[in-house]
Amino acid sequence: MQPAGEKDQTAIRSFSIVKMTWSVIPFTMPLFYDKRRLFAMKRRPNGTGSVIKLSGSRRKPYEVRGPVKGYTDKGYPIFDRIGYAETYDQGLEMLIEYNKSPYDPLERSITLSELFERWQQDELPKLGDCNQRALKGAYRHIKVLEIKSYSSITTYQMQQTIDKCGKGYSTQAAIKALWRRLDSYAYTQDVIAKKRSDELSSASVDPNTKAPYTEDEIKILWQHTDDPTVVSILILLYTGYRVTEYLSIQRSMVDFENMTIQYGIKTRAGKERIIPIHSKIQSLVLKRFEKGDYLCAETKAERLRYAGFHKLYMRAQSKYGMSHTIHETRHTFRTRLDNAGANTKCMDLLMGHASGDTGQRVYTHKTLDQLRETIELLR
Repeated sequence: MQPAGEKDQTAIRSFSIVKMTWSVIPFTMPLFYDKRRLFAMKRRPNGTGSVIKLSGSRRKPYEVRGPVKGYTDKGYPIFDRIGYAETYDQGLEMLIEYNKSPYDPLERSITLSELFERWQQDELPKLGDCNQRALKGAYRHIKVLEIKSYSSITTYQMQQTIDKCGKGYSTQAAIKALWRRLDSYAYTQDVIAKKRSDELSSASVDPNTKAPYTEDEIKILWQHTDDPTVVSILILLYTGYRVTEYLSIQRSMVDFENMTIQYGIKTRAGKERIIPIHSKIQSLVLKRFEKGDYLCAETKAERLRYAGFHKLYMRAQSKYGMSHTIHETRHTFRTRLDNAGANTKCMDLLMGHASGDTGQRVYTHKTLDQLRETIELLR
């Protein structure tokens, strides 16, 4: 049997060990717990919300609740459900993010489809017709994600819609542009806290894929002006218009006295630009308007659509032993002017490209004369 004095000493030593252990814990805890866990163990300030573990077997058992806004008649608290998490730490991160900049949780649950509909009503009408068509077409390639909440879509998933679309650089660029516009809109609407589209990439234009018409090919086309499609190709080669612009040109846009066309779309620099009609195609243009109101018409009062024109264009390419895309007519226009020593500023005005020294783009008589001299360099 242990003497009383020794019992007292043992008790004192045990108490000292316990006291020492508790005094050491605060310094040793960081070795076993990360900062988030330490924060979780502290009591959060009132009014910052909570992370609650729900009963039952759930994939995301932790409910993240915003600060209490009030109470029901029965005394139950009223709060926003920010979301659900797989772990307490994830829920805590959601709560911290929410408290940094409180948002409406319902907005964060909006789907891609719902966001696109809103953006289509609010922002799309502010863009040009060509841009609108391209972006609407691009949506078909991201529809695979339309039922997902927009805030949950990752940069990787966005990039996959570009990489797996199976299309060329122009379509890929349109998809990327659509994601960026949707991201900016979602950010301003408080649907997301951070943009995810800044790191997206798309295929670049391969300069070797653009082959201009040769002078011999252009001579062949001039031998077949009885073919309406060949006439259209020649007009494109001598005006530099984009095909979508060409198909929209109406009688009201043509100054028959001065033989100019004033029309353009897509860019600020290209809108309503003036193109002098080259002397070699003036008779072809006049003959076209004898038949209808459009420079390229399907019927007297209705313009030919792109799909129909593309079919005719490719048929003509095969018929005359050529293999050019429609856009290569515009590329040929610029290349031939450049080879003829045309002024860069005038080429930019004719192409509708932005140029640092074009000023306010006011067309004076001198400017129009310079443009006509430039375009007549084409043979």
